[in-house]
Amino acid sequence: MSPKSQDIKQSGLFGFLAQPDAPTKSGVVILPTIYGVNAFVRGYAETLARAGLAAAVWDQYEGLPLTTDYEESIKRARKLSDPGMQAAIEKWIDYMAGDLQLSSIGVLHGAAALLPLNRLLLHPTAIAAWVGMFATTLNLLPGGQLDGGHIVFSLAPRMHKFVSRLTILILLPMAYYLWTGWFVWAILLQLSSLRHPQVADWPRVSGARAWLALFALVMLILTLTPAPFGHASVPEVVRQIRGG
Repeated sequence: MSPKSQDIKQSGLFGFLAQPDAPTKSGVVILPTIYGVNAFVRGYAETLARAGLAAAVWDQYEGLPLTTDYEESIKRARKLSDPGMQAAIEKWIDYMAGDLQLSSIGVLHGAAALLPLNRLLLHPTAIAAWVGMFATTLNLLPGGQLDGGHIVFSLAPRMHKFVSRLTILILLPMAYYLWTGWFVWAILLQLSSLRHPQVADWPRVSGARAWLALFALVMLILTLTPAPFGHASVPEVVRQIRGG
């Protein structure tokens, strides 16, 4: 299969496009190295086109002459910004979805991290990792019969009910403004915080084990996603229901 290749300038976009001979609905945006759209990345795009994917190589330097000089490339790269990069990536995706009429578009290179997740096709392993971190967050909520609640009770039994109620009060506005699912967890915490099982007062948690509570708090902060699902706040859900 011989790919169709061309330099393009479309809607202010500079780059290189390689397309397969046969029609395709899938493609990728390739983000080049600091050296720009060189022969290597062009060849890579053509290899993907031979495999049946439309491949567009983004020229972040907007048509400047190619250079193999490292210092010049660094000088050019320093003029780039994250907001500008993100806007350009999204423009490339819109171009491929609109003009090329592709329905499945991927992004190759580390700069894909600049895009919101709803614009990326994640690998199943990445999805499983996200689910694992989300479950960790829920289990570490400091209240009720969750692991986070058990940790609070082991350190300060008399504070358990207060911390549980405080967590519920924090979850309520989060449920309204960010994700309605927090309502469910607020209810579960309320039901499970009414009475904690009796635990022996001795031996108390101390020493190195007490530091594990701090580690659990850090894990909660690092894995917490206030809005794990987009467009799921109460106003947005009501708007969606009314819109039908």
